[in-house]
Parts: sequence; structure tokens; C-alpha cells
Amino acid sequence: MVRRFVAILIPVLLAVGCFDNTYIKEDRTDRRPRVLAVTDQDGGAHDCVLVHDRLWYVGQGPQLLVLEGRGALVKAVEAGPLGKTGAITDLVMHRGDLVGVVGGDAVVRWDMANPRAPVLIDRVDSKVLGLEPWSLSLVGSDLFVSGRGGVLRASDGRLFLKGEN
Repeated sequence: MVRRFVAILIPVLLAVGCFDNTYIKEDRTDRRPRVLAVTDQDGGAHDCVLVHDRLWYVGQGPQLLVLEGRGALVKAVEAGPLGKTGAITDLVMHRGDLVGVVGGDAVVRWDMANPRAPVLIDRVDSKVLGLEPWSLSLVGSDLFVSGRGGVLRASDGRLFLKGEN
């Protein structure tokens, strides 16, 4: 009985048009140009950390974050204008000041009279240095800046390994 019902139903549905071949598959692909524009940044990877007198100085993008031992933010200080300044890639304490490298752009110095609130007091651009700074080193009491273009001794400005990477 069921076979007979199905045998009658299929030809009736075909005649009525339930299995109509007029369906056209539409291409619904989104053809709009895809552009990702970053207009703001919050957080990100840190590039360097320096621990001094129970305070952590963390370079996170162009910001210097001052953190207490358990991670509580004490202060955030900009190394330069957001969006126009590279990331802080290295930090050292030198003669009571905090010195940092802003990736390839400049060497900056913060006054540490109040270690919980460093104040940016100096910025030397890569054009003045004669190299693109990426790291800092202390040899004895001498500060050296190295990067693309050589190694510079900060005390007298002497450039070593000029043109070396």
C-alpha cells in the first residue's frame, strides 16, 4: 500500500512542479575588498624587562610600564608619540638613570629621582647617533649602543665597527 502511494505521489509532485529545474544557484561570494586597518593598540608583547629595587620596568610597545613585584601597574610613561615611535627594545640602568632603545629610532633617558615615576629627560635620534640603535651594553661603567651601522660608546661618541650589522 505504501509503495503504491509513493508510486502515485511522485508523478503528481513532478507534474505540479515541486521538483522544478528552474533553480539557479547564486554566487554569494563577498567580493568587497578586505582591508584591515589598526587604529588603536592595547597591550601587545613586551620587548624587554629590567628589574631594579623591587620595581619592574617593562618596555611594551612605545610605553615604559613601571610595575610592582606582583604586577600592579604603578605608572605608564610614553617614550614618544603613540603610532610614530617604535617599541622599546632594550633597557639598562646607567649612572642612576634608566636608558632605553626605541627600536631603530632613538636612545632615550629617564630621570630616576623618583623610581616609581620616571621622567623622560633626553632623546637622541638615530641620525645624530649615526646608527640605528637596537641594544645597549654596559662594559664596566661605559655604555655602548649597538645596532645597524656599528657600535657607539656613549661617553665620547666614538663609533666602532662602522657599517657592520
